[in-house]
Amino acid sequence: MQTAEHLTPYQWKEGQSGNPNGRPPKLKSILINEGLSPAQAGEMINALLMHTRAGLQAIADAEDTPIAETIVARALIRSAERGSLHALETLFTRAHGLPRAQDPPAPTEPVHVTLNLNK
Repeated sequence: MQTAEHLTPYQWKEGQSGNPNGRPPKLKSILINEGLSPAQAGEMINALLMHTRAGLQAIADAEDTPIAETIVARALIRSAERGSLHALETLFTRAHGLPRAQDPPAPTEPVHVTLNLNK
């Protein structure tokens, strides 16, 4: 049986990170850093998500389209060509974050429970 000693050369050195760049920022954060308000960034992403394929292609091909819009438009086109929802899921997550877990709705009528202890 092999011991863990064979892994020693591959371990991170003290103070070294396996992910030096960290988690990539949300697209919305990047847009905010470019001077857009949070509302404007969300609106831009939502607007791109609602375009037709031809509309996205026109945005991607236009010389005066901001680079963030061009990148998003091209990613959506590639996903549509492959029939994949990955770009949509990624953009929704990057724009709006993951959905929060919600508590189930409270019952509208009283709940009656009968406990039989005679067994």
